Amino acid sequence: MKKKTLIIIAVTGVLAAAAAVSVFWFGKEKRDREAEAAALEALFLRDGTGETVGNYLFVDTRNGTPFTGPLPEGAVLDERGDELESWELENGDVVKIYGNGAMTMSYPGQYPGITKIIRMEKENRELLEQYGELLKQFSFQEEASSLPFLNLEYSQPQANVTAAVNTVGGYRWEYENEDGETVSETTDAPSILQWSQYEEIKIQEHTEVKLVFSKEPEEITVTRYDSSMQGQAGESGTEPEGESVAVSAGEEGSVLQAEPGFIYSVKVKWDNGEAEYGFQTFPMPSLQ
Repeated sequence: MKKKTLIIIAVTGVLAAAAAVSVFWFGKEKRDREAEAAALEALFLRDGTGETVGNYLFVDTRNGTPFTGPLPEGAVLDERGDELESWELENGDVVKIYGNGAMTMSYPGQYPGITKIIRMEKENRELLEQYGELLKQFSFQEEASSLPFLNLEYSQPQANVTAAVNTVGGYRWEYENEDGETVSETTDAPSILQWSQYEEIKIQEHTEVKLVFSKEPEEITVTRYDSSMQGQAGESGTEPEGESVAVSAGEEGSVLQAEPGFIYSVKVKWDNGEAEYGFQTFPMPSLQ
């Protein structure tokens, strides 16, 4: 009887392991299909030579929309899947871009969540002739005139998430144009509790959120408000008092501890400007 019991247990264990493997591969295939569906094809433009990438730009081949984004270290591949250095991508190459699909509404767009780039074709002359001049429109000077963008990096069960914060309130930004003149842009905005929308993220209790800016700030002040305060205003239209949130400096960005159910105001100062960004947190849906 004992031997039979052991055999039954062994067979059951094998079946359970096989089922687990099946679920794992099914999930992987689903994730791969979703990643492939979200991938986009783009023309790569750059003005550097040799090992200098220089200024660069992507152009969506479906609609001709220009956008910027990082060249992820160790995740730029050639047609065979072999790793490339970033500078080995040449002006006119056609690439397939994988990422979280979050593109900002700016012009050119910004795609901070790029995770992998695969070169599909080298130096497409037809596309170069059609879109090659776009790079001249978005030189380093143009980048200097753009308000820095903010990404939120945090972990969810079984996933690391990067969310681009597209909601910006009042800001002041100064830069030097091509003629050497200082240009100043200023925009006023109401209290963050009066904003019509916020970047929304779903997190668990006590989630570490990293604030990653495209230009390193000199000062960051974070204040949070209970979500029930949305739409409220203080006396004489002033902003109601919120709760200060500690921000610690890390090697790859500034970090705060976030909780679901709050509206977060992130006020930032640089040597040439300041801005307020906002996002709202919600609880993760139950997995049960």
